[in-house]
Amino acid sequence: MNFFLAEDLFYPPFIGENHIHSTFFCLFSQLETFLIFCYTTIPNIDRFMNKYIAVFLSLFMTTSLFGLTSVRVDAADPKLAIRDSGYAATFVSQSESDPVIIEAGTMKLVKIKFKNTGTKAWVNEGKNFISAYTMEPRERNSVFFGTGWNSPKQIGRMAGTIKPGEVGELGVFLHAPEKVGSYKEEFHLAAENWSWVDDGYFYVDIKVVEVSNVSDVVDVSENVATPEETSATTTYQAKRIGLSKKSVDVVGGDLVSVVAIYQNTGESSWNGYQLTSGSASSLASAGASFADHSWANGNVILAVNDAVEKNGLVRQTFSFRAPKTTGDYTFTAGLHVDGKRLDTFDINVHVTENAPLNYVAPTFGNSTEVVDVETPRLSEEPRIRVGITTDDQTLQFVSYEDDYRVLNNGVEVGILPQTKIAIMTYLDGVYSFDGSDVIFQTTGVVRLEPVSNPHAVFTLMDVSRPMSWVGQGDFNKYRGVLEYRKGEKDAVLYAVNELFLEDYVKGISETGKGNQFEFVKANLTAARTYAYLSKGKYSFFDVLASTYDQLYLGYNVEVHNPQVAEASAATRGRMVTYEGQVVTTPYFGNSSGYTKSWKTVWGGSEKPWLVPVQATYDLRDGKLQFGHGVGMSQRDANIRAKEEGVDYKALLQYYYTGVEIALMYE
Repeated sequence: MNFFLAEDLFYPPFIGENHIHSTFFCLFSQLETFLIFCYTTIPNIDRFMNKYIAVFLSLFMTTSLFGLTSVRVDAADPKLAIRDSGYAATFVSQSESDPVIIEAGTMKLVKIKFKNTGTKAWVNEGKNFISAYTMEPRERNSVFFGTGWNSPKQIGRMAGTIKPGEVGELGVFLHAPEKVGSYKEEFHLAAENWSWVDDGYFYVDIKVVEVSNVSDVVDVSENVATPEETSATTTYQAKRIGLSKKSVDVVGGDLVSVVAIYQNTGESSWNGYQLTSGSASSLASAGASFADHSWANGNVILAVNDAVEKNGLVRQTFSFRAPKTTGDYTFTAGLHVDGKRLDTFDINVHVTENAPLNYVAPTFGNSTEVVDVETPRLSEEPRIRVGITTDDQTLQFVSYEDDYRVLNNGVEVGILPQTKIAIMTYLDGVYSFDGSDVIFQTTGVVRLEPVSNPHAVFTLMDVSRPMSWVGQGDFNKYRGVLEYRKGEKDAVLYAVNELFLEDYVKGISETGKGNQFEFVKANLTAARTYAYLSKGKYSFFDVLASTYDQLYLGYNVEVHNPQVAEASAATRGRMVTYEGQVVTTPYFGNSSGYTKSWKTVWGGSEKPWLVPVQATYDLRDGKLQFGHGVGMSQRDANIRAKEEGVDYKALLQYYYTGVEIALMYE
């Protein structure tokens, strides 16, 4: 701040001597409180304060009020006030442990990782971008200022957009002064012009040392009998002047980002260069892999065709993946110029826990492309039980596709032939079954299972569920198994349809015939996820067939809206996960411009993947909210798929913050 500091406040020494003095002191205190609030709450407020107001305030503070005598009191640095609790962070790691050793006059990049534990996304553009300001004292000019900083008191912006639950990196370019010694650089994260970030404080202990007299130049002549040359006079040399990591502690499958800086110290220019990985023999266990999708192929991490002149510098950021299983590993890589290795470095990798179950390490086919082979988490497709309410105490059943096995409380009592009708009734606690040659009464569960085709379709002849906006008919045809049961907590008689999860998904009618296909895929993936997590929700079934859970109309949806079955097949086995766990994925009709958080609507603890996001097209069109408001706005997602051309995964990741789409079964 360049117009007013907390330590410049003046206080009247004789409060309460008379009413006039007290009145002016109250006014003074309120003004002081307001200024401290602005100063401690809004980063970089001086850009927005009118200079004439600043002059007036300064005069006000330095002039006696109606003859009051003032004395100066030096205040401590103000405690930062968090204006917006949606901005919160948890420190994760520092790329190089303290003290960070830097030679005088040189530069070193230190990367600081924070996890976004708030509800607001962190951005690196616009008026509320995330960066960090110097502290102790606050917004001082740092002696380590240089390239990569916004100003002497503010380092550069955090890279990318970091959604709640994700981890972001902030690069601190430390330009060491000429004076050797120990330093402590303190910082605090801020959303520019808006709010400090809760728990965003961090510091770096730095030791500036004399420039070493020992050259780190790596000359190939030291490694072989004679220098590697491309001609009689060309010898390549390189000096590695920076490596952001020497060791890491990570979870299996984690992405590790590294910065390497080299200088061309030879007499010849480079016509390009490569960073390459070490051989598989350097791994600590067979089958482990460091490969990442960003690599050029199985050996080449990156290849650059740009020329590097004598004494020129190159700075490259690259990534590798931690091996899947716990253990200690060594990642080996190096610099190649014109096919000659000029430098080799190792990074010790300590994998603290196994990768999530759905993680699949990238593999390479012919060493030119990454082949992703994802392993499903479940050994087989799950089944689900759907409760369909019936209107009276009689239920008529027929199948034109398969014979059905009839069971009385788990015991087979006969076969109901294809095309034959069975009539089931319930009266005074007793179920009666009459079908072809199978007739019995029971107080147990009546169950019918297809004999040879588990996907067989049956019809409940006296059930009518007309849905004219979907199509004509009673929507009373379903796949799989039927049970006839009375509710344990209500007096309702249920036709319980047990079937494979994909058959259930094909019968969901939560999308329209004209909807965008990618949106339908996204909606069915959310519906599949919701259903899977609902298993055991009710006493003897998992979900209701109504919109209380999800509107399930059965086989006729496949007939009237075939793109639902197509979308189900295209996303088969896919569910939404957050930090490796399958999570609930509610959706609704449309918002009024922004979705709502789980906690706001249903209470309890916050779910970081269910936080407010802008529903751009609902907002654009001035829509009023229809539905609970949590998760995916179906209307907004459908328009987004059409106007932006995004796929179903991108849609899900927009409305459900920080999620992945995992293969649960084949």
